[in-house]
Amino acid sequence: ERLNSKPHMVGGMSDETTGPVTPYDFDNDPDGLTKDDFGDDQDPLLQLLLWVVPGQSDSGQSVGITVMVNGVVISGSAVSFAQWQKLWTAELTAASKPLRDGFEAVLKTWADESAALVERRDAADLPTPPSPFLHLSNAEIITGGFRRRLGLMRVRRARIDAWTLGQPAE
Repeated sequence: ERLNSKPHMVGGMSDETTGPVTPYDFDNDPDGLTKDDFGDDQDPLLQLLLWVVPGQSDSGQSVGITVMVNGVVISGSAVSFAQWQKLWTAELTAASKPLRDGFEAVLKTWADESAALVERRDAADLPTPPSPFLHLSNAEIITGGFRRRLGLMRVRRARIDAWTLGQPAE
């Protein structure tokens, strides 16, 4: 099931079917969130794409994407944070069970708290901030004729200069 199935706009935009949207009152946000938490410096189309696929939950969905960050081309499959943290924990701790158990507990708590925030805000019809990161699996840096496979990667969405769907052919 999709967590918070509808993205919320926090600005003063209008919609032909519902009329003007009232700007959100951040001074009275019950969770203490501010306008900065909503990533106004992110591309709204990229936010929408990543809200729908892969979303917030561990849906297993992904979408191929290529981004440019400070002139560096990075390509991979965009996955949810929940999926990324499972893959990252497994990769990070493959050689050490105690380390894996510790990270799994901490990251599961973090993911559960994030999911609870999304569910609580959605139930109260409050805007929910997007993740500040693009989570990639099968990530690679492409430069010239070379590809450097990285595996898992997090990219700060506010630093993405350009993006396109899909991944370049080899």
